[in-house]
Amino acid sequence: MRIKKIFIFIVPLLFLLWTTFLSHLVGPFYQSRIDPEYPYLLNSLGAAIFDFDRIGHTDHPGTPFQLLTAIFLRLTHLFAGQGKFIDDVITRPELYLAWSSFYITLLFSVVILWLGKIVFRTTTSYLGVILLQSSLFLNINLIDLPSRYIPDRMLALYVLILVCLCYKYFYEKDYSIKKFSINSGILMGIGFMTKIHFLPLLIIPVIIINKQRERLIYLGTLITTVIVFFLPIHKKFTQFREFIARIITHDGLYGKGIEQMVNFESFFSNTVLIFKNNYSFSIMLISSLILVILFLFKPTFRRKNNKEFRMLLAFMIVSLIGSIMIAKHYKNYYVIPLVSFSGFILYIIWNIFRSNYSFRYLNKIFTVLLLILIIAPFVKLVPKYILRLKTHKANTSFVNFLHTNISNNDYILIKPAWRAGPLVENGLIYGVSFVARHHLYYNHFERYYSNILTWEGNDQPMKYFRMLNVDNKAVLKSGRNIYIISSPYKDASELGFYLESYCEQNGITLARDTIYANAGRKEYIIKYKNNDGWKIVQSGLCGFERTYNQTLYTNDESHSLTGSYHRNRKFKCNGFFSLELDSLYYECPQFKLSNVLEGDYIELTVKRKIPDKEDRDKGILVINSPGQQEQDSILSTATYISPTIKPDWRLIRLTAEVKRQPPDSSLNCLFQYYGKKKMYIDDFTIRHFSKRDSYSSR
Repeated sequence: MRIKKIFIFIVPLLFLLWTTFLSHLVGPFYQSRIDPEYPYLLNSLGAAIFDFDRIGHTDHPGTPFQLLTAIFLRLTHLFAGQGKFIDDVITRPELYLAWSSFYITLLFSVVILWLGKIVFRTTTSYLGVILLQSSLFLNINLIDLPSRYIPDRMLALYVLILVCLCYKYFYEKDYSIKKFSINSGILMGIGFMTKIHFLPLLIIPVIIINKQRERLIYLGTLITTVIVFFLPIHKKFTQFREFIARIITHDGLYGKGIEQMVNFESFFSNTVLIFKNNYSFSIMLISSLILVILFLFKPTFRRKNNKEFRMLLAFMIVSLIGSIMIAKHYKNYYVIPLVSFSGFILYIIWNIFRSNYSFRYLNKIFTVLLLILIIAPFVKLVPKYILRLKTHKANTSFVNFLHTNISNNDYILIKPAWRAGPLVENGLIYGVSFVARHHLYYNHFERYYSNILTWEGNDQPMKYFRMLNVDNKAVLKSGRNIYIISSPYKDASELGFYLESYCEQNGITLARDTIYANAGRKEYIIKYKNNDGWKIVQSGLCGFERTYNQTLYTNDESHSLTGSYHRNRKFKCNGFFSLELDSLYYECPQFKLSNVLEGDYIELTVKRKIPDKEDRDKGILVINSPGQQEQDSILSTATYISPTIKPDWRLIRLTAEVKRQPPDSSLNCLFQYYGKKKMYIDDFTIRHFSKRDSYSSR
């Protein structure tokens, strides 16, 4: 008995060790696999803060996986968190992805252990336990799956749990049909809501349950589970329905391609690939077909093994429907739910022969077959893993160079794409692209990634992390270096053309320099620097936190602001205070710019809480000369109002070019409000740009 207890731990332990090894082999997620890892990470972050409206990735629809990941994020923060939850996730996304992946590994190990335990309750065969517990080592996709953080990984887990339920239903006398119907209904509902290509598996319980009443219980439980897990994204039903419609009516992946249901040329070639690339699955399917035919011609044999017959029949039907769905839109890892049954089908075939025939070498034959099915995919994966190891080492070298030579004071311009890159920001940008209302994360990203710009097209301004438009002139006149990183599959020539074209149209000169080149790996780092001597000569951020003797200071205490004010602790966009404006305090304290010359450039931003619809447009940023009440006529201005960055909060930006010399070479910068209701402002920011030669001569 003690040997049995130890024996069932062997495969779970091997799986745990293999997963750990694989994670270290492939390296960080952001370097090689961000799609869909980072979209799921950031969508799950919305679920973790119970703001389900922020979930934007609903194609699968994936809700159970997002909710599970949300639990993982909270657990990780509970035991290893540093600072506030949202800030910690976006500053250490790799930690949270790695721990979430490890939690799934633990779940797999527990289920494999459970499977071994329930098998030993009904049989004394060690081979039977190994046949079932080894399911995850019988296919290339399953062996490599622990390196990813994708919903398909959970589908394999659901299949293993279903195998446990089916085994108990088949071979444990005290496990009732009703209990199986309820448990499988919940499990199948979760599987279907995790990813829609789990759909064919929903018919398995219908086939193996042999009583109509229990079938209805299963269907009722299934439908209820689907409804429950769709509730968090019920507002996105139209979006989900449209995606499914495109999938059905188009012949390309993700609803793309030509508007036709099936491209028969690719359909038949994809069908061949399914069986060619998954030979263990093909062997199980052919064996099931032979046995089902044998059962049909021998009614007595079928009655004796009725449950096994139903399972093999269900596996064949599910495999047929699943293969048709996958062949229409082929990716090899789509077969994961089907191939995850291979261990159970192999066990059923072994058990049928064992129960009906007395064959001396039966166990030896199945042992050899199992070894072949395990060794073959590993042999095929060895060259792939050697290449991965080399790639990981090269990526690490490139990443180290980036971190050594690019500082947080430099801008990095990135083209959003699903391909991974040498920066964790690539993954975050791609993830943010799939988050609904992602502007609400602006304050958090601004705090830690203030230098990340994204290219949105040649006819669009650059954006800050795909969230808010930046002022291109302010970026180019800041004097800060702009870096473009080109890596395999992420050609950056388009971004360089964009910068150079914009500068040519606006009379700005840039110097270009390639500071890193690895032609063999197609890795380049291009540095752009303003060649006209522009730089930031004065700047300040006032979050209304620093006050001494009724004087308000910028956050770094390098500048003071003049004027009366009233702070508010209840409503703030950042920090602990905002500034309250009303009919008495109708303007914020002034930030005085000195040594301002004709041709200089000024950028003001402020975060404003909208008080009421009728007063929302009655607050403006103002730049004027001392003594003037209205905006100075020497300035040409442009105003930008952002999307919502926090409920009821928006960012306002004013950019101004000094057209002629202001009196006393000074200007006042402030925010004025003329509404009736109270308005609140936060993070009042000023940046003064000038050419180095003109400023140094003052």
